[in-house]
Amino acid sequence: MNQSIRCIGALLSIPVVVAISGWVTMYLWNGIISPTFGLMSLSFWQAAGVDLFITWIVPSDGDSGQQSARIKMGWIVVRILLVLVIGWVIIQNI
Repeated sequence: MNQSIRCIGALLSIPVVVAISGWVTMYLWNGIISPTFGLMSLSFWQAAGVDLFITWIVPSDGDSGQQSARIKMGWIVVRILLVLVIGWVIIQNI
C-alpha cells in the first residue's frame, strides 16, 4: 500500500514539474533570448515542448539510482527554481 501511494505521488508530481519547468523556460526565453536575438516569443506550450525535447536529447548526469524518487524530484525542483532566480536577476539587469 505504501509503495503504491508513493508511485501515485510520483506520477502526479510529473505534470507539476513539467508545468513549472515549461513556465520557467518561457519566462527566460521571452525575457532573454527573444529580445537579445530578435526571435519570436514562446507560448507556454511551445516552451514546455522545447524544455521536454532538450531534457530528452541531453544526457543526464549519471544517475546512480541510489536516491529515492522524492529526493530526485526535490532536486529537480530546486534546480529549476535556482535557474529561475538567476534568470530573473539577469533579466532585471538587461
